[in-house]
Amino acid sequence: MENEQILIKRKKVKKYLFIFFVGFILLNSFIYWVEYRRYVLLAPSSLQEARKEFTKAIIPHMYYTFLVKTVRIDFQNQLLAPLKKIRNYFYHKGLEKLPPNEAEGALWFDLFEARLYNYSVRASYGSMAKHYGVHFAKDFIDKVYANIELLSKYPLADDSISELGGSVVETYLDLINIYVADFHLNLDGYTLSNENMKMISTNTQFHQRFVTLYEWEKEFLAYHKEHHPMQYASVMSTQKGWYSPYIKYYDKMYLTSSFILFYKIHNNHFSCDADKEYWESIEEAKQKILDFSQTYAVPTKSLETFKRQIAYLQIDNLSNANEQNSTSTNPLKLTINCNYKTNKEKQQ
Repeated sequence: MENEQILIKRKKVKKYLFIFFVGFILLNSFIYWVEYRRYVLLAPSSLQEARKEFTKAIIPHMYYTFLVKTVRIDFQNQLLAPLKKIRNYFYHKGLEKLPPNEAEGALWFDLFEARLYNYSVRASYGSMAKHYGVHFAKDFIDKVYANIELLSKYPLADDSISELGGSVVETYLDLINIYVADFHLNLDGYTLSNENMKMISTNTQFHQRFVTLYEWEKEFLAYHKEHHPMQYASVMSTQKGWYSPYIKYYDKMYLTSSFILFYKIHNNHFSCDADKEYWESIEEAKQKILDFSQTYAVPTKSLETFKRQIAYLQIDNLSNANEQNSTSTNPLKLTINCNYKTNKEKQQ
């Protein structure tokens, strides 16, 4: 009698496992068909072969993302290696089949790699090298820069894929955000540190990259604001709160412009006329974020951190009588002497 009950239980277990297995296959087949119809059937002929591989990568990536974003397993955890290996096989195979300089590859990079990093660090930017090592961070940051370049210099062959869970504008700003926060590769885990400020003011390669990023971003956003106004307005809406693309954009514009001026001033390359736009970008970004804090709810700690950032990045303008008693905590102690109007003077 006891053996008979054991056999019945085993049959039930086998039955449930069979149902689960069949259901799992049917579910994934359905998801694959939906993604295939969405991305492959209507794709330009030049992209179809690459998109077939992309669609295959979606299935393992879906489970990989769930474990990182929801279960909160770090995206570099070895437990995820099997899923990552399958995903990457089709992902890289698809990249190889994309036409040369096809900007769609940058959207794939954001979906398959950059977002997983974002989910893992949970807005704790600047600590990539600290958490994952310098070798990993350098390779990742170089890929981020390369994909920003891809989106900046080359068009998408098919605008219909411009939204992979987010617009191409939001993807672009996310990549900029990662690069500016984690470019330094220092193990202290902070973007704004005395060591990094000294490095920014002396390293020519970093300076050239920031100048290039500044120009690329300006042209990219101007293009999308003109040609895709609804998408642009949606992404840059102030209604999305403090952790929105709007705040990220102005914060990183503030940092990028400051880093450019640090180098120029420190190396006596600064010109009041030629470099005025960087100063104005800093002032605009500061004002936009402070105005936002007056209109919308902002976490107290985040606002205090931003105000400390203002003091830390401050460049005193000796022509401004209001700055004679400086509150700057900038370790570089940089100054300029230019007849620039303050924000208050512009409003008058």
